[in-house]
Parts: sequence; C-alpha cells; structure tokens
Amino acid sequence: MNDYFKNKEYLRVNERNNKKLMTVILRFIVNLTAKILTLRIFINIDYPQTCLSWLSLSYLNATGYLLIICTLKDIACHEEGVIVLNKLNCAEIVHQFKNEALNVHIGFIIDRNMREIASQMLDLILVLIVDPDVLFVEEVNSDAINQVLSTTINTSASLTFRNEWFHLSELLIGLMKLCTNDNILDFILQKNGCLRFFLTTLRTLLLDIGEKNIDDVDIGLEVLAIMALGNILWSISFHDGYKNDLIQNIDLIKLLEELRESDTLNYTLSYIYIPQQMSSLRRAIDGIRHNLQLLLPSKSENQFNSNRKMTCSLMISYSHVNIDFCRQLY
Repeated sequence: MNDYFKNKEYLRVNERNNKKLMTVILRFIVNLTAKILTLRIFINIDYPQTCLSWLSLSYLNATGYLLIICTLKDIACHEEGVIVLNKLNCAEIVHQFKNEALNVHIGFIIDRNMREIASQMLDLILVLIVDPDVLFVEEVNSDAINQVLSTTINTSASLTFRNEWFHLSELLIGLMKLCTNDNILDFILQKNGCLRFFLTTLRTLLLDIGEKNIDDVDIGLEVLAIMALGNILWSISFHDGYKNDLIQNIDLIKLLEELRESDTLNYTLSYIYIPQQMSSLRRAIDGIRHNLQLLLPSKSENQFNSNRKMTCSLMISYSHVNIDFCRQLY
C-alpha cells in the first residue's frame, strides 16, 4: 500500500480498479483499528508513521484521506498511540492538513460534507493527543474545542449514539480530557445548556443501558461514555457555581451507583479499553459525593463510626497532573 501511494501507482494501468481496491483495503483497516486488540498490532508495526506520511501527499482522493484520518483517530484513542503520534509531530501535521489540504483539495471543495467530517475527526485527534493546557493557549480562539463539543452534541442525538465515523464515547473521552483544565471547563460550561447537555445525555445513556442485554452490541462503548460523563461531572463538582445544579440531579448519582454494582459493568470492564486518564466509576461517584457533601451514612454506620478513632481523609481529583501519585494516595 505504501508503494502504491508513494509511487503514484494509481495513475498507471487499471486506475479505476486500483482505486477501488485501495479504498476497500483502507476501510478494512479502519474496521481493524476500531478494535483494541488489533489496534495495538498496527501501532507496533509503525502504521501511525505511515498514515501521517500519506497525509503529506497531495494527490490522494478525498475518500482515501478520510479513511486515513479515521485510522489516526482510532490510534489517538489509545494511550500508546498518543505517545507515538506525539513523537511523530502529529499535531503539526494535522494543523497543516487542516489549513492546506481541506481548503484546496478538489474532493473536499466539491463534497462539503466530507470536508466537515474530516475537520471533525482532525479536531478530535488534536483534543486527544495535545495536552489540555497547551490546547487552551493555542486553540481556544479557533474552532477545535467548539468543534468537538458541537460534534458530541450532534452525535448524542442519534438513537445508537453513533454515526458512520464516530461513537459518542470517543467524543466524550475527548471532552473528559479537556475538562481536566479548569479554563477549558469554564469555557465549555459558559455555553448555554452545556451542563444540562451532560446531565441529560448521562440520563439517556443510563436508561438505555438499563434496557439492554449484557451482550448487546455497543454496550461496552455506552459504558465508556457513561464513565467519561461521570469523570466530567466529577470535574464540574469542584466548581461552586455548578454544585446546586448537580445536587438537583442527585438521582443520577444513584443511577450511577446502581450501574457500578451491576453485572453489566463487571462484564464490560473485562474487555473494554479504559484510558489511563479515566478514573473508575467508583472513584468518580465518591469524588462527586465528597465535593457536594453528600456523604450520608446510615444510622448503623454512624454508630459504628462513633466507636472508631477520627481519621482524616483526602480526596484527589483524577485531573491532578500526577495521576500515578494520586492513585497511590487513593
């Protein structure tokens, strides 16, 4: 494939058949990189470097570019992939592609929908691989954060929580990483209805997953989306201005606790990939309750605790810069 792209093989004999074959192969690879077990294989064989080199070529068709970008998006969803992509200066290449190819390539000019999808995926890649503190300085006045937020809202409207190129969980994980930066969190929450969107989406997901069988398609991705929202609400709960809104929706915390104790969660956690920056549902719930002062032990617990020596406790946010240190404390 690399020889095909680099040597312009598609310009030679059987051009139409070659293009179709390459498109089929790229789609097949996209399906493979969407699965965590096979994704690691592609990361280890230097496929990220190959994909980035293809983005620098000026003569591929728009569909080819879109499939390559989708593969890079899948790679950026994995911690190992983030490390590799940053070593390869992926953010710089993505910026260059957005500023140049998207505006001049005839395929993207003709098909605005394809251009919009490519732009959405490129922005999600940036959110996933660039440190939020750096992203806030460089991107808050452009469209990256707004784009990811807008795409998340639009995707959440789907009955399946996905479209052809995104699942809601990918976008919420991107927002979860953004919300570790207080400035970005304020920027997002200052937009009308964003807190309400997070709460409503969480409620919808919890109700939907409650009606599913444990082995239904996409149930693992819905669990990931719920965990991402739990982490986002934990970040929000540190801000006094939003605590009342969270307290008014405390029934959501109870629904989260029910999911935490369910067979569904225990089953799905055995096979889904959880990003390093994502705290467990238990930690997120405990953190929210602690910040909202909703620790309400039963009478028996009170009697038991009254006989124990008072001890101090420390609640650490998952957004702390040194996550490994925080986990040791916890």
